[in-house]
Amino acid sequence: MKITWIAATFAAVVGAITVAACSSSPVVVTDVDAGRACGTSGTLCGDTCAALANDNANCGACGTACKAGLLCSKGACATSCGGGTTQCGATCNDTQVDANNCGACGTKCKTGEVCSSGKCASGCSMGQTTCGNSCVNAQTDNANCGACGTLCGAGQACSAGKCSTTCQMGLSLCGQQVDGGGPALCSNTKTDPNNCGSCGTVCAQGQVCTQGKCAINCQANETVCNGNSCANTTSDNANCGSCGNVCSNGQVCSKGICTVTCTMNTTLCNGSCVDTQNDPNNCTSCGNVCGNGLVCVNGACTANCGALTQCGNVCIDTVNDPTNCGGCGKACGNGLVCNKGVCGPSCGQLTACGNSCVDLHNDPKNCSSCGTVCGNGLVCVNGACSANCGALTQCGNGCVDSKNDPKNCGSCGKVCPLNNACVTGSCVPLKCNLTALYLGDGNAAANAGTVSLLQAAGFTVTSSTTDTYAGSPAASTFGVVLVLPGTTFGSDMPGAGQTSIVNAQALQTGVVFSEWAAFENTQARFTTLQPLILFPRSSGIASTLTFTNTLAHPIWTGLPNSFVTTVTVGANVGNVLNNGATQIGTCKECASQGVAVLDKSAGRVVQIAHAAGYNGANWTTDANLNKMMSNAALWGARCL
Repeated sequence: MKITWIAATFAAVVGAITVAACSSSPVVVTDVDAGRACGTSGTLCGDTCAALANDNANCGACGTACKAGLLCSKGACATSCGGGTTQCGATCNDTQVDANNCGACGTKCKTGEVCSSGKCASGCSMGQTTCGNSCVNAQTDNANCGACGTLCGAGQACSAGKCSTTCQMGLSLCGQQVDGGGPALCSNTKTDPNNCGSCGTVCAQGQVCTQGKCAINCQANETVCNGNSCANTTSDNANCGSCGNVCSNGQVCSKGICTVTCTMNTTLCNGSCVDTQNDPNNCTSCGNVCGNGLVCVNGACTANCGALTQCGNVCIDTVNDPTNCGGCGKACGNGLVCNKGVCGPSCGQLTACGNSCVDLHNDPKNCSSCGTVCGNGLVCVNGACSANCGALTQCGNGCVDSKNDPKNCGSCGKVCPLNNACVTGSCVPLKCNLTALYLGDGNAAANAGTVSLLQAAGFTVTSSTTDTYAGSPAASTFGVVLVLPGTTFGSDMPGAGQTSIVNAQALQTGVVFSEWAAFENTQARFTTLQPLILFPRSSGIASTLTFTNTLAHPIWTGLPNSFVTTVTVGANVGNVLNNGATQIGTCKECASQGVAVLDKSAGRVVQIAHAAGYNGANWTTDANLNKMMSNAALWGARCL
């Protein structure tokens, strides 16, 4: 059997080498040869794994050596490094993905790390592919086009994961022609700092390319991609919805989603889907540009945004815009929607139109159904286009309740300051409220311990359970609500109870969650509560936990900077944040997220990664967990 294995392996290797010798295209060898395998790290040239993208001795193909004075750049000999690469010594390297030159020449990532967007990391970010120890965009990378090691030929560019001499809509074919050929790339000349405005126009170091011009900073409605490119992720075909997400040939980027045609009230203008109702470069119609100092509101050039928010020179509804959710430039991640100015996995009681959450009862662009637009001068009232708002107040072409809308409190455009709520048309400062609604489970010891720690912190406590609470007493009558299921993790909370908590938080009531809130989301439960849940769950563990302070915050008052729990508890495993949350503490065993908070003009929200009373654990016997929970409740109730 051993002899047969050696013979088979030898035959496979000889066959692979024979194919490489006969083919004009480079072959990525993954079989064993001379005790090594190139895998995703390069192409076998003789007995050496070569990076054909920048190997001066094997440039673009095995044995193709660059002449003296030339460098191998993106698989072609050139007089200088191009295509976004940097000369490090005698080679051209992409410092955005090169683990030996990550972010700058000579900066090496540690063993097991990859280089992602110019920074060493444990894994590649969304939209990237791991090739060796580099993170690449296989949709656009000429050296890894469609798959690791697939190198585009001279004059070709990687477009939507395929080598081609043409680019998809909205991009331009840019490149060099040196020594009979050269590397090409599909570039968005509106955002590419190496081809800003036109092919070959390079922005100075520290500048970004925005709208085809080199500038110091991006506009407020744009996102920095790849360190020095400004992209409008709602309409950029090369960065659709998020940096590096490239739309396929025949598709366009509409409202951050790759689609065959422009959707959600957008119009195709010069290869991009734009909203002619608020785009100052295409106001009402393609190419109709508003003058200096003017903005586009409802398809007309005007001096100000009215009830909307001005982001750069665009008027935005930050209540439901996924690229400016809650404020200019605050973009929601992939799969998230913008719900009342907060990024989340679902729209709760609102309706998802694209990746925006809208109220079909009063949205003039989605009146009664997505895409149903009220005509000029009409507003949307209770799902019907009407000439007036009735008992509501007309702000712009929308109807709002100025009695409780913190962005139009008492009158259009009157925004309540931080830590204020809109009550009967007046901005009212939010105050400490030492009353707590504790929603526990069937773990009697953990329930008693939680009530005791809250009472010791000064709270008057009302108790119920997460699987029975149906909204009575109303959550809005308390300073903070603690949602801590343990043994009841398999049961949903009644819809009326979830609605009561969401409505209370929209006013000023704080909310504290445990790990199980994230778990319930994965089981299609707690759906109405989703806009308040701060981190998702990829898996769970049962262990002692190591919490570490990463940001100064009142919740860490009286706690050590790092501590290990004395009890074994269930825990959430995940490494991303939802809904605009801020991480204030890590959990070593939880992959990253340990403690997260959200603090806006509405009620404060806290989520801690441990699973409370799951599996009979009485976490309240741990002094540090006890202190963290009481601090979280006090902070949520605005008493700390």
